[in-house]
Amino acid sequence: ALHFPDRATRTRLVMLGAFPNVLLIAIVGMGVGAAGRLNARLDEALGMQARIESTRDLVRSTQLALGREAPARIDERLEDLEPRLAAIGVAADPVERLRHVYGKGVPADTAAQAGAMRDLDSLAEAIRAQGEARTHSASAAAAADRKSSLALLVVVAVVALAASAAVGLANAHSIVPPLAHAVRLAEAVASGDLSERIEVRRRDELGRLLGSLKEMNASLAGIVARVQAGVQSMMDASSHMADNSTDLSSRTEQQAS
Repeated sequence: ALHFPDRATRTRLVMLGAFPNVLLIAIVGMGVGAAGRLNARLDEALGMQARIESTRDLVRSTQLALGREAPARIDERLEDLEPRLAAIGVAADPVERLRHVYGKGVPADTAAQAGAMRDLDSLAEAIRAQGEARTHSASAAAAADRKSSLALLVVVAVVALAASAAVGLANAHSIVPPLAHAVRLAEAVASGDLSERIEVRRRDELGRLLGSLKEMNASLAGIVARVQAGVQSMMDASSHMADNSTDLSSRTEQQAS
């Protein structure tokens, strides 16, 4: 796998733009999940409250039926109460005692009806207390979920910002210094300084730019060397011609004298 500086500049820019979006999607997903959990708790609490209210209504209607309906019908009401009480977590001991009275199919006397009324009153109070306890528990759980979800979202947001900043700094560090180095090399070549040593250690666009500068520098150095060699050759030839001219002049003067 290529190192980060070896990746194409466009690829790094795409990564820099995509990374925050991915983190944002993750944050949104966590928020949606937290909202879903809160809604589930709310639905559960509302469902439990509805069951508690219907059970309490059945207890009240059973109280009103005492002395008005047949014992068998009252026993049916009590039989219907037992699973409902179990579903909301209320003890069904009073119902069992009442079923022992009305399950015989014989009308209860006044004292038994008064006792049944008291038992049903205590049962209704137990249901009310259970409803309040469930509501308080659901509210506390929802508040705890909301607080933990908010804290988690804040932590993830901070981590996302830090990670995004780190990726941006890494991206800038992988682009700006090499680009500044390439500019300095180009300025040196433009000023006639061909002594700069150019090393190419990257395989991205900046690496290809440095490679091109290195080839241009080497090419210009070769041209300058060839020009210098040509000039030196011309100077040597001129010096030789001057020496020959001086020697010819000297001989001509000797012959003339």
